Amino acid sequence: MGHGTAVTAVLKYLLSDVRVFAVKIFDEKLATYPSVLAEAIYWCINEKMNIVNLSLGIARDDKKVREACQAAYEAGIVMVSAYDEGNQLYWPAKYETVLGVCAGEVPRHEWRFVTKKFFRACGYPRELPSNLQLYNIHGHSFAAAHFSATVARLLQEHYDWQSGDVFMYFENLYRNRVLYYMDASSR
Repeated sequence: MGHGTAVTAVLKYLLSDVRVFAVKIFDEKLATYPSVLAEAIYWCINEKMNIVNLSLGIARDDKKVREACQAAYEAGIVMVSAYDEGNQLYWPAKYETVLGVCAGEVPRHEWRFVTKKFFRACGYPRELPSNLQLYNIHGHSFAAAHFSATVARLLQEHYDWQSGDVFMYFENLYRNRVLYYMDASSR
């Protein structure tokens, strides 16, 4: 349906040298079973991914997905998931082992804290000239991809960090009231 391609384009636009592995869990519509999502997360663990970007959300807690997210965290993988309060798509972002991101009025290359593990980021895939930007597809999926790029930059700077280190980094920023971030490339 092009959703994964559009999300991947955000990651490649922001980090041209990043290696992206697409794990297809949707078929003819943007819906799947939680068990399929959980299996995809385990695949990412087995393939030793550093970051798993989940540009999706589900409407209820699911034991298999929760356990897969916990296993990924324990394997050192940083999980980033979109969440959509308007449609009550809170999980997996609500899990303690996942960073949650929603779209907001945030410039590119920036993010804002909502709470210590929930963030707002730009919800547009890439810049388009003139008024075309108004008609560009946008949403929480792209915000998650923008924030995943931020996490990727952080892991490039600190190549030995794992999920716990990333969570601690953001917790320390939040505790010290650093409530937003602007990437040096946008200044």
